[in-house]
Amino acid sequence: MRTWVLLCGLTTGVIVCGFVRNGDKRDSLEQNTRFSAGQLATSFFEVKSNGVEDVEHVVAHAAATPRAVMFINFDWAIMEPQRTHFAEFVIEWERLHPDQVVWFHYVDATPVTHKRYKPLRDLPGWPQLEEASGVGSHIHGWGEVVWLKDGYALKVAGIEDYESAGKLVEQTEKLFFGQQ
Repeated sequence: MRTWVLLCGLTTGVIVCGFVRNGDKRDSLEQNTRFSAGQLATSFFEVKSNGVEDVEHVVAHAAATPRAVMFINFDWAIMEPQRTHFAEFVIEWERLHPDQVVWFHYVDATPVTHKRYKPLRDLPGWPQLEEASGVGSHIHGWGEVVWLKDGYALKVAGIEDYESAGKLVEQTEKLFFGQQ
């Protein structure tokens, strides 16, 4: 079965990208332009990468946009609370900033586990972030969030480092627009 690109627009400017194995789900997901956090998190759960190429495609898409936020998922990790937290963040961003275009990408990075998380670690800025942190890899399977500006990794953090969607919005405003 051909993998579909999932492009679910909440409203103008917010897009969630990933891949859905079941092409039959595509139409219903694309037509539903308003999601609750629970519904959006459930649609994330249905996103599966079929191989390294799928992951490369989604990461390349994020890197090609002026401002992108990626949520990194692995099917070997329990991600339900993190998925819902990311969905709440996407919805809160759109509520507060309907005219500020930020592309939100849900990345099932499971197929690149054995490749030391390429292509994520190949993004410009990523090696410098890892070096500066002193902890090695930024990928731990806890629902990492990556902020990209013009393809450059500005920050990688666990989503649970932010106690609320509002704190994630504040971080995004600061990184992308210099707001405090």
